[in-house]
Amino acid sequence: MGIDLVIRLWDTYISELFQSPQMFNDFLTFFSCTFLNHWREEILKLDFQSTVIYLQKLPTANWTIKDVEALIAKSHVDRALFANSSEKIEIEKILRSQEESY
Repeated sequence: MGIDLVIRLWDTYISELFQSPQMFNDFLTFFSCTFLNHWREEILKLDFQSTVIYLQKLPTANWTIKDVEALIAKSHVDRALFANSSEKIEIEKILRSQEESY
């Protein structure tokens, strides 16, 4: 991935962090999921060791700013859709119960 694309990602990360640390955590989680989901078909075909190697050298050499912008946009959409979902409520209940057991 070119430096211009890395700078674009860091710009988004810093913007999210400046708005709210919780928003940053949410964005980072959803961006990571969106990024991995982009490679889902390839990853599912690999065994563990091959997956680790694949993730260390993802084929992003020919990516453009549009590719990164699309992942950022999808991350925001997914986060917004998840914000009011019943799955989020269930996950939060599970996490709270786990914290209480510690």
